[in-house]
Amino acid sequence: MDKKIKPTFEEVFTKAGLIPEWIESGRIQGMETAVRNALAKGLPVNLIHNITGLDPEIIKKIKKKDQMERFQLSAYLNVIINANPETFLEGRKDNVEEFDELLMEANIIPKWIEQGRIQGIETAARNAIIKGLPIDVIHDITGLDEETIKQLAVNI
Repeated sequence: MDKKIKPTFEEVFTKAGLIPEWIESGRIQGMETAVRNALAKGLPVNLIHNITGLDPEIIKKIKKKDQMERFQLSAYLNVIINANPETFLEGRKDNVEEFDELLMEANIIPKWIEQGRIQGIETAARNAIIKGLPIDVIHDITGLDEETIKQLAVNI
């Protein structure tokens, strides 16, 4: 008697095409982090635009934006999501914002957002390298260590 193996939440969300969406969300957050750091360093909006590729109006909005607060893990929610991800995914159709918020609380989305965030920061660092900014300034903007920045420069 063969038992049907239930897919994991990661398999279901991959099949639904949501993971790339979350990675992109993380990439944008990475760029926003670089923008905040560049603004704190006193760099002008037009240079930040050249480094990140973000619209100057978005950069100005980021300047005013509050940092996202972190959600605490909801053990109950995490159990539900892992036990029946397909049913949980049905809930997304009704309210995408609540769905994503619940997945954030359960620490499911953050790993994919982090993957995208790192991609965004590395993109900003590469662009800053191309613009000829000094390594210490790139470090201040991106938070990357100098060795990582040098490695990114070698691969450009």
